[in-house]
Amino acid sequence: MDSQQKPWFKQFWPWLVFSIPLLTIVAGVITFQIASDQPHSMVQDDYFKKGLAINQSLAKQAFAKELNLSAQLEVDTASQLLVVKLNGEQTDFRQLKLTFSHPTQQKLDQNLQLEKLSAQEYVAQLPELPQAYWHIRLLNDTETWLLKSRWHYPESSQLTISTNGR
Repeated sequence: MDSQQKPWFKQFWPWLVFSIPLLTIVAGVITFQIASDQPHSMVQDDYFKKGLAINQSLAKQAFAKELNLSAQLEVDTASQLLVVKLNGEQTDFRQLKLTFSHPTQQKLDQNLQLEKLSAQEYVAQLPELPQAYWHIRLLNDTETWLLKSRWHYPESSQLTISTNGR
């Protein structure tokens, strides 16, 4: 039997063995490129200060509970007008601050100034928001109290925020 062996570069197995490390290097370079072009916005540079600030946030929520505050948010989908009705012991403020925080993309976050419409009602024009489970923060103009919730907007056009955990 006279068999002539092919040169190594014409055989299947050496290319299979070499392709695994080569593909790993290419995948690593692509992953590094993606990570450096799109840094993770949830990583905070001042994470220690943010950790200490949780105590202030809890104090503001406790003060809202003392005032027995709750809020009903409703969006008129035709005009994109957001109306907030504030209930509780102290509801007469010049303005309210409402923050929509996207769970993963900080660039989509929105801060709204709600103008006083009546003793308990505040209104603002709502910008176009993509569908998400938005983190909602409602504060008075002096930021002495805080109401927080999550809202699946625009699937739901109404939200009730209360301090009793519901």
